[in-house]
Amino acid sequence: MKETLVTAYRQAEDMWFLSVRGRSEHSDVWSKKASTTKAQCCHAENPLDALLCNTPSKPKNPVDPSSKNIQICHPAVAGRTGTLRLSKLINTMIAALVVIILSLLPAFGHDVDIDALSDRIAYQADRDELLLQRAQLYRLNGQPKQALADLERIQAQQPGNPDMQMERALVLADLGRDSEAEAILDKLIADQTGDLRRAALCERAVVLGRNQRLSLAIRDLNEVIAAQPALQLYLIRGDFQEKLGKLAAAAKGYRAGLAKLGGKTAILKERLFAVEIAGGNYAAALELVDEHLAQIPVKTSWLLKRAEVLELLDEPQQADAVRQEALAEANRVLEKRFTAMNRLTRSKVYIASRRYGDAYCELQRVVAQAPQLQEAQQLFEKVQPQTDRLCSD
Repeated sequence: MKETLVTAYRQAEDMWFLSVRGRSEHSDVWSKKASTTKAQCCHAENPLDALLCNTPSKPKNPVDPSSKNIQICHPAVAGRTGTLRLSKLINTMIAALVVIILSLLPAFGHDVDIDALSDRIAYQADRDELLLQRAQLYRLNGQPKQALADLERIQAQQPGNPDMQMERALVLADLGRDSEAEAILDKLIADQTGDLRRAALCERAVVLGRNQRLSLAIRDLNEVIAAQPALQLYLIRGDFQEKLGKLAAAAKGYRAGLAKLGGKTAILKERLFAVEIAGGNYAAALELVDEHLAQIPVKTSWLLKRAEVLELLDEPQQADAVRQEALAEANRVLEKRFTAMNRLTRSKVYIASRRYGDAYCELQRVVAQAPQLQEAQQLFEKVQPQTDRLCSD
């Protein structure tokens, strides 16, 4: 089970990075599903192993109790009917933040379904705990109005129940009633400690971020990160900072994440590289590239980054030499594994080297071999007008 979760986490992390960089067919999955489906999440024992999953099938009612790796749904972003005013990128990242929230909330267990709980509620006198469980299951199953009805029954008896209030905030946010949700979250944050407080901070960051109140969302994320460092939190905070033009703060945050989580976290290095380039800190970007090149076995993409920095440092001859090194590396990798992804990588070397004819032919074959690679299709369409080359089979 542990090995399965590790593998799945790496796959989810890859998808996360591709979506953040805008290079995946899933990059706008959350915005596409905003009015029609629920966000899918995998619930793992370790909060940091909570995964993002994009499964098209409708979940059972509400979960499949026979599944060991239980699928649960939380429509805190994707299920809301209100207007989503942020970019697709922010929506994608907020969806990842929902995973953190779920990991912090109390788990009631998933050994019963809604119908079974309803039967017990009908004849049991002390039913508030059961109503809370059913409300959670209604929410996870994308039925926030039914969840709210159960929570209002509890509120009549226990208005100060913090678990009920947290659940109520989540449901109100799902219904797009952000101001009401925020008021509840403000009180929970003021009154509670531990995981419940961090869950409230995360959910408030969701609400604030969706409404473009990014500085306040960053404030909440700072506190959560201080207590529970997580890769997704560093990425979300960093992107919010970038959107506010706070590049130095974003770079500092990415470096802090690398120090805390380990220097081999490639996604954070990718984001740090982009921020350093955007901020004109070319020497720092080159130092980062050289450091990472010394640690990785397959160097093609980072050699291209090195060439990019050298061009910006007005060293065109060195940049050309590095691109030749990248092509040799791409060819070496292809000799071992002649896959569509590796051919796509070589096409990027051709593009960086302005060999558009070679890139066009390479991409034509990649698209034929793996039509599901949207990035290859997009690059093919961009390169096509720049060459009149006819490709042989």
